[in-house]
Amino acid sequence: ICTGAGRMYPIGRQPGSIIQSRFVVPDLPKRHDSTQQTYYDYLNIFWRDQPTGGYMNQFVPQLMLGNALANSTNDPAYQPKWIKMDTWHISAQYFMGLCVKNANDTSPDGFKCDRKKWIARAATGSLVPVEPGELVETRFEL
Repeated sequence: ICTGAGRMYPIGRQPGSIIQSRFVVPDLPKRHDSTQQTYYDYLNIFWRDQPTGGYMNQFVPQLMLGNALANSTNDPAYQPKWIKMDTWHISAQYFMGLCVKNANDTSPDGFKCDRKKWIARAATGSLVPVEPGELVETRFEL
């Protein structure tokens, strides 16, 4: 869970662990160009453990405005899609980076994985329109 300025809290994976968030939807910005600006407000659940072939992952309930990653093709390709929104919306999203499979890689699992060689994928829930002043609550129980 991000706490700001690059700090994170560790998340336990014990059954029964609860992670909660609350968003009060802000007013729309006085000046906003949804083709040039994007606003996100989110609870970032980020697991450091990566499966073979994984580079990064995050699971978020996310409040969005502007040209935002807010949709995907979902199964089977999970291609991320950006949508232009002029009003606030919230959605559940699982964003992940997958390593590039490389037959010439000498690593034991055959994946080349670094900041430059990964592929973005996303699984997204439905977009839900929300209004300024509305309280949006999310609760995850592991």
